[in-house]
Amino acid sequence: MLERLSLVVNGVAQQESPKLIIHMGAQPNNSPHAGTILAFACATLLARNLAAFHRETIGSKLRVAVHLDLVDTAPDSSKQEIVDGVVYQRSHRSTLSMNTFMPDYNELMHILAETASDEEIEFRVTRQEDLLRCPTVKTVLAAIIKDRVQMGQMLNPKSGTLCLRAACPVEGCGRSDKHGKKTQYSTAGIWGIRSVLRFLKGLFLRWIFPFYKDDTLISKHEPTASDVRITFNCYKHGPYTLSMDNIDDVARLEMNTPLRNLVRTYAYGLETLQSKGAIQHMRVTGGDYAGFYQEAFLMAPMYRLSSIGLLPRLPTPVIFYSPLILDWAGSKLSKSLYVQHKAYEYLKDRDLDYLLSYDLLKKRGYTIMPFLQEVETWFKHPKKLFRPYTVEAIHELCYREGPRRVWHSSVDGKEEPVATAGLDVSLQRD
Repeated sequence: MLERLSLVVNGVAQQESPKLIIHMGAQPNNSPHAGTILAFACATLLARNLAAFHRETIGSKLRVAVHLDLVDTAPDSSKQEIVDGVVYQRSHRSTLSMNTFMPDYNELMHILAETASDEEIEFRVTRQEDLLRCPTVKTVLAAIIKDRVQMGQMLNPKSGTLCLRAACPVEGCGRSDKHGKKTQYSTAGIWGIRSVLRFLKGLFLRWIFPFYKDDTLISKHEPTASDVRITFNCYKHGPYTLSMDNIDDVARLEMNTPLRNLVRTYAYGLETLQSKGAIQHMRVTGGDYAGFYQEAFLMAPMYRLSSIGLLPRLPTPVIFYSPLILDWAGSKLSKSLYVQHKAYEYLKDRDLDYLLSYDLLKKRGYTIMPFLQEVETWFKHPKKLFRPYTVEAIHELCYREGPRRVWHSSVDGKEEPVATAGLDVSLQRD
């Protein structure tokens, strides 16, 4: 499998200081469940094995980074309101409720970094603001906004609107129109001043040099970021406008999952083009995003944006799908169900609810070592990637290792088990 995955780094092999960034993501509205842990372990060991394979086969060092991209702009389900048929929400970035679970994510990242320490993998936790401040994001958003009618239909078929939003700036509010029903866009009548100047420059150069070729002359004259204004509406405090030319305004934006996936994929792809392949991106995500989902919500919109000349055509993005964990009914272990009241009661009745929460997994004395050991076998036996795991199968892996009881004194003087203390996270490679 690594031979095939090495195609990912072939494009950076000739660079002086090549870098591969492996992205994994999560909405931090709960403690990571077994499916999330499995995907994190997959990204970590993929990074370590690719770095080692690159060093051993090519003879040079590949800088590999693993980024945990937290979707702090995800909605806080407890803060949703419906006013005149419009759904308003507040994100975790606004309510800060995600802070309850951040220690679990930080602890997991520390353990994963220790696992890959022999290859000097860089681990980093990012927020949505980090993505939105990427220089290529403004270009991508400007193109999507110009084609917003079609993009809305493709990315949000239910309402047909572009789910691009921003929290109300009034202190203590933070509401946003979830589906962008009242959002208004201004693209300077398609032709912005800078677009006109670029076009006139192209005409002039074509007149002086008949063989001169310039994309500004033959393109669809897409609006630049400086041409785009977005006006959002808060039912309580009224309208507020953001400029796509202001990076601080762009950093305030929030997107639904399909739009966010499209924006980051195109933005990172453009970064690879601009770096001439010195920086490559790949993503590790759950298998529920494989197949028709990506075809409909990522590949089709990417093809449209390039085919109508709004954005350059990119190579197919590299996405590594981690196997799903299924419940008794054959459905994936769902965080959206878990965060609801009384979900997965049958797991609690069987003492398997520790697979729903890393925090509970630790309290029961288990570690993530079985996850890491199982993922390591995927690289030796790739056929395991093309199958899901049941909750019972994951429990069997954890039970086989057995609970690890390591005790320490807590702040209030009581003895509490800590599953990660003294954990040996070293894994042997062939």
